[in-house]
Amino acid sequence: EQRLQAVSEHLAQATRQLEQERARAQRVGKMEAEVEGARTDATNLKMEEATLRERLRGVSAREEQLRGEKETMAQRIAKAEGEVERLKGALNQSQRQLVEATR
Repeated sequence: EQRLQAVSEHLAQATRQLEQERARAQRVGKMEAEVEGARTDATNLKMEEATLRERLRGVSAREEQLRGEKETMAQRIAKAEGEVERLKGALNQSQRQLVEATR
């Protein structure tokens, strides 16, 4: 009977250890799943980063193009303003000559 009691206690202890190991294995499985999820998230973020960097390059190129267009427009405006001033001067000169001629 003592031997039966010892075997029974040993079986109970082995059962508790088995349950502890199962619980530990379950926790490890959950952690592995979390790690795999984090890896997937990291991969997705790297792909998103690459996409955003590509878009940024496109935006930067467009910004540079617009800067060039703005510079060209500024030059055209300055040229047109110079032409307006020249025409005003010519008009004033013509008006003075007309006034002189009518005296």
